[in-house]
Amino acid sequence: MDNKLDSETIKKFRQGDENAFELVFKAFHTRVFNFVRKLIGCKDEAEEITSDVFVALYSSCRRCKNVEHVKNYLFLCARHRVINYWKSKKNDHYSRIALEIYLNNEALLENEYFIKADIEETLYKAIEELPEECKKIFKLLFYESLKPAEVADKLNISVSTVYVQKQIAIQKLRLALGDDDSLIA
Repeated sequence: MDNKLDSETIKKFRQGDENAFELVFKAFHTRVFNFVRKLIGCKDEAEEITSDVFVALYSSCRRCKNVEHVKNYLFLCARHRVINYWKSKKNDHYSRIALEIYLNNEALLENEYFIKADIEETLYKAIEELPEECKKIFKLLFYESLKPAEVADKLNISVSTVYVQKQIAIQKLRLALGDDDSLIA
C-alpha cells in the first residue's frame, strides 16, 4: 500500500500535515504491527510498541525524504523497540531465548541489510556532493580513521582547518540528509 503514497503526500508529511500523517499511518500500520507482533507474540504489547513507533515517526517527520525513508525509519525503529522490550524482560528465561532467536533470524537480518544499504547509498551520495576540501578531509577522518593531526600532516594544513572543514562537512551532510542523525552516525 505504500506505493500509493506520492511525493506530494510525503512533502506534506514532512511539513507536519496531520492528514498526510494519517495516510502514512494507514499505509504502514498493519505491516509494522504484524512485524512487531510476530517478534513478541503479544497483541497488546505489539500495539503499544507500534503506537510508540508512529509517535517517534511523527516527531521525526522532517527527516523522511521519500516513502523508502519512511519505511526504513519505521522498521528500524520497530526493531530497536522490540530489542529494548526483550532486554527489559531479561530476567525472564523465555525472553532471553526469544531475543536470541530474533537476533539470529536471517529474514530480519536480510531486511536490515537492505535498509542499511539504502542508508549507506544515501550517505555516500551526500558525501560525494561535499566541496572538495570537506570531502577529502571527511573521508580521511571517517573512512581511513585518521586523527585530525594526521590529516593535517598529510594535507599540509593546520589542525584547526581540519576541525573547521569537518564541522562544515557535518553541517552540509545534516542539511543534505534532512538532519537524520542515524545516517550521519
